[in-house]
Amino acid sequence: MLYRWRRDKQYFIVHLSQDLFGDWILTRSWGDCDTSRSHCRHELMPSIVAAHKRVAQIRRSRQVKGFIEQHSAAN
Repeated sequence: MLYRWRRDKQYFIVHLSQDLFGDWILTRSWGDCDTSRSHCRHELMPSIVAAHKRVAQIRRSRQVKGFIEQHSAAN
């Protein structure tokens, strides 16, 4: 599952996937489209329920900071 947010030239992406061992991995990527500065973090989630709760927390945080969610056909 892919979630994307934008604010001006800044972006924030969350990718939720299951690895070959069945673990849920939440990957966060963020940066600025005008510069080459970007960051990425991976979190091992204990369950899919915990992963969805974490995505909800991130969604609220992005909204408070003025980011707008960009809906993707991949979801």
